[in-house]
Amino acid sequence: MKLRKSFKRSAAAATTAADKCRDRSLQTGRRYHLPLPTGPYPNLGYLDVLTGSGKQDGLLVRIIYPAADQTTPTTDQWRQWPNWSPHDNYKTGYLRAAQLPGPVARLVNHWSTDVFVPIVDSWEPLRESPFGQSFPVIIFSHGLLSCRTTYSSVCTEMASHGFIVFAVEHRDQTAVASFYPSAGNTTNNKDNNNTETAASADGQSAAYEWVDYLPVKLYDNDLPVRNRQLDERVDDIRRTIRLIGDINNGNRVDNVFGRSPTPATDAVEDSNLQALAGLLDTNNLILMGHSFGSSTTIRSLATDDLRDSIRLGVCLDAWMYPLQQPWTPSPGACSKPLIFINMERFQVQGQNLKMMKQYIGEDGQNTDDRRVHTVRQAKHTDQSDIPFVLNSGLLWLTGMRPMVDPFVTLDLTTGLALEFIADKLDIKLVNSKQYIIDRHRDLLMDGIDGKWWRQQQQQQQ
Repeated sequence: MKLRKSFKRSAAAATTAADKCRDRSLQTGRRYHLPLPTGPYPNLGYLDVLTGSGKQDGLLVRIIYPAADQTTPTTDQWRQWPNWSPHDNYKTGYLRAAQLPGPVARLVNHWSTDVFVPIVDSWEPLRESPFGQSFPVIIFSHGLLSCRTTYSSVCTEMASHGFIVFAVEHRDQTAVASFYPSAGNTTNNKDNNNTETAASADGQSAAYEWVDYLPVKLYDNDLPVRNRQLDERVDDIRRTIRLIGDINNGNRVDNVFGRSPTPATDAVEDSNLQALAGLLDTNNLILMGHSFGSSTTIRSLATDDLRDSIRLGVCLDAWMYPLQQPWTPSPGACSKPLIFINMERFQVQGQNLKMMKQYIGEDGQNTDDRRVHTVRQAKHTDQSDIPFVLNSGLLWLTGMRPMVDPFVTLDLTTGLALEFIADKLDIKLVNSKQYIIDRHRDLLMDGIDGKWWRQQQQQQQ
C-alpha cells in the first residue's frame, strides 16, 4: 500500500496549477482505481459481449458508453466498479510476460493490489447524443500482451466525451490471455489446463477454452506469425462492425454473457444490448489502436470491404513492423484521415518512422488529413493503464516507470485524438481539450523530423 501511495505523491508533484481541474486521486473508499474521466459525461456504463461458439466465429468485446444518470457523483458508484483484471488468468499472463524469476514474480504478485475501472455494468445508456441523434463509435484494438481492459483509461476518457467505445479483445495469441466458449459448453481437450468452468453473467456455469499469449522472438523471422495474427485481427474488426450494425438495428445478438437462465436453441436476446439500439452512429466509425493495434487500424483502412465503413484512424505509438512484406498496404490504399500519436522512447527503432513517413508524405510534415505528434521522453507503455495499475516500486522493477507525468500523457493522447476526430467528423466537442495541448506544447514534436531521428539512431549505436 505504501508503494502505491508514494506513486500518487510523485504523480501529483508534477501537477501545474492549471491542471488541478483533473481529479488525480486514484483511491475512492477502499478501492484503488484508474483515473476518473474528465469529459461532460463522466458516468459510464459498460457491457462485456462474447459471441460465437468458438475462437474463429465469435468475438469478445467490451462496450463503454455514457450513462443516462449524470447527476450521481461518479465516486458514489465505487462498489459497483469492475476489477481491471477480468480474471486471475490475466494476472498470470502479465506476470509471465514480465519474465521475472519465480521468487521475484511471487513478490510482485504479493505487492500488487486490485485496481478497478470507474464504469458500471449494464447502466442505462444516455439517449441524447451531444452530436445529434446518435453517438460516434470508436473501435479500439489492443497491442501485444494486452487485452480489452488494458487501455481503459483512454477508452473511458474518450467515452466521457460522448463516444461509444468497442474495445476488442483479439484471440490471435497477442492478448496477455483470452478465452472463447467451448463447443456446447463442454470440452474434449485432453489438456484441461487451458479449460476452465466459470459462471456467466446470469450465474450459469459455462466452460471456456483459454488462449495463452504466443511468445515469439521479435524481429527474428516472425513476419509469417505477425501476418497471420494481422489477418485474424482484421477479421475481428470486420465482425465488430457487423456487431455494431446488429446492435444498432435491434437485431438479436447471442451474447454468452447475457443468456437467459433457460437454455434456448435459437439466438438469445440480450436486453442490455437492446438498450443501445438506435444509439450507434454507424456512419461515423473511428478505428483506434495502440502498437499492434495501430497496424490493425492501417491494414483495416486499406482493406477493400472495410475502408468505406470507417471514417478515420487514430494510431497510438504505432508498431509498423507487421505491415512489411508480404503484405504492405500502399499509402494510396489507405486514403482516410490518419493521426499518429507517438511516444518518443519507442520511436527510435530502425524502420518504424521510415514506414510511418510514407503515410504523411516524404518530407515528414503534417497535413490536414495526415498528422504525427510525438510526446517527448514518453515510453511505449505510457498510453496503457500500466502507469496507474502498478505502484512505483513495481514500475521501477519492470523498467516501466514513466518519465513524463502519466496524467499529462493521458490527457495529451486523448486530447489530440479528440480534436482530430472532431475536426474530421465536423462535430463540436462539449469540452475541448485544446487548452491542455496548448499548455504542454513543449512536450510535443509535430511531424517526423529526419534530423532528430538520425540523432537518436546515432545515440543508440
